[in-house]
Amino acid sequence: IGACADPYSFPSTEITDEARGYDVDLLRLVAAEQGWEVQFVWVNTVNRGGLNRAFRTTIRGGSCDVFLGLGTGGMEDALKKSKLVLIEPTFAVRYVLVTFDPALADRKLAQLAKDGTVVGATYFSPAEKLLDAEGLKHEAFPEARRAIQALAEGRVAAALIPSTSLAEARRAYPDRVVHVVENFVPADAASWNNTWAVRQQDGSLKAFLEQRLAALRQSGQLQALLGRYGIPYYAPAASVTGALQ
Repeated sequence: IGACADPYSFPSTEITDEARGYDVDLLRLVAAEQGWEVQFVWVNTVNRGGLNRAFRTTIRGGSCDVFLGLGTGGMEDALKKSKLVLIEPTFAVRYVLVTFDPALADRKLAQLAKDGTVVGATYFSPAEKLLDAEGLKHEAFPEARRAIQALAEGRVAAALIPSTSLAEARRAYPDRVVHVVENFVPADAASWNNTWAVRQQDGSLKAFLEQRLAALRQSGQLQALLGRYGIPYYAPAASVTGALQ
């Protein structure tokens, strides 16, 4: 089976000395059950043209069978132009409030706000709105990894990041324990779903992938795979922000 993916989208998909990422691992699990090999076609999705160009130059023309590493919402036009459809989502990504300070891990949000705790977030994201709603001071950064770096350097006391970014924190700072502030539980509206895309005419492949991924979820293999990256499993969200992963 051929898979298109972004080479710089860890922890979903990445190529360095070898292909890795949770979506890479998931597809390999599905392929191994069938005795298939997986061949990857790598395409940058953030360069000029973005997803439109990535879809048009790869899966639309038949370079691969499935496009990995996508999030629900916000790309309907790109999918339509390339005659693609999304498969049923595998899991939800949601914002989590994290810290390296164990003393903050069980604090209530009202106490964090009262103490003037500064939280890192990303520019122009739902994270900023969530922090404002809770009355928490925050400093914005271009991307989640910058917020994690600021957290490690002590410039902020906590960071509000996508749950998949826990893998980046774990890789960048393997000797430090990342604590999730359990008192922060955003609604489904602050979530999006992880998914893949196939061509519209490949209905049988879509149904097959959905069935096999559902089986991996039911068996617990999906949850265990995400756990190896330090990512918690959340069931697919019923409503989403429209944000891409």
